[in-house]
Amino acid sequence: MDNIKVGELIRILRKENHMTQLQLAEKLHVSDKAVSKWERGMGCPEVSFMTELSRIFEVDIQNLLSGELNRNELPGGNMKKLIPENNHVLMRIFLYFTVISRSNSPSFSG
Repeated sequence: MDNIKVGELIRILRKENHMTQLQLAEKLHVSDKAVSKWERGMGCPEVSFMTELSRIFEVDIQNLLSGELNRNELPGGNMKKLIPENNHVLMRIFLYFTVISRSNSPSFSG
C-alpha cells in the first residue's frame, strides 16, 4: 500500500463529497489530525477504517487499498453517460487525472 497514493485518493474523494477533514473524521470517530495525516501520506488508515471509507465514498475497498481509481470505475462508467447534472463526476475525473499527471511528472528542484 502506497501511503501517498491512498492519502491523495482519500483527499480527492473527500473533496468530491464536499466534506471537510473534520466532517470525515467525525464519521470515522477519529481526529481531523488523523485524516490530515492520511491525506499527506504520513500514515495510512487502519484496515478497520477501509470498509467504512469504502461505504462513505461509494468506492471499492480495493481502490482504496491501491490508491487508484480507473476511469471505468467512476460513476458514469465509460463516460458516455456523463451529463451536466453530474458535475461531481466531472470533478472526480479532473482531480484523478491531475493526481496521475503529478505522480508521473519529474520533480525539479532549485
